[in-house]
Amino acid sequence: MNSNTQQHNMAAWNHLPNAQLIDQVLADMDTHHQQFCLAMQATCDVAQSEARRDARDVAREQARQADRTEAWDASGDRAWCAPWDSAWYTAMCAMRALIAYDDADQYLDMTSDQLRMWALLTESPAAVLLQPYVEARELISQLHSQEVTA
Repeated sequence: MNSNTQQHNMAAWNHLPNAQLIDQVLADMDTHHQQFCLAMQATCDVAQSEARRDARDVAREQARQADRTEAWDASGDRAWCAPWDSAWYTAMCAMRALIAYDDADQYLDMTSDQLRMWALLTESPAAVLLQPYVEARELISQLHSQEVTA
């Protein structure tokens, strides 16, 4: 994907309240590919995968109703720049939650354990979709802590 296409895709969500967070997800994915893969592996069992798929479908409908289809599609186009693996899927889940739900940012302040429990109790599509990204952020934070102490 060339830089003009990437700029167009990012422009598709620039007007959304969570635009900076979407950009941060992409930057994190580009910089910390391994942590994204590990996070998806840590949060991926059959029940979670089914819940995530259901949450994605609900979020897609929410985005469509909020006239955010262009941003939804552009996030998919942008994520295609990443290798087709669990890192890509981690980023897609997070971006889709941030596009569909303006209040999804509240879940980014939770630990992965808190978010996992919240997602189970509330069945919030945004919480379900953000679980792998929150896990990835914790792994990235641990990596940075190790680099500082080394």
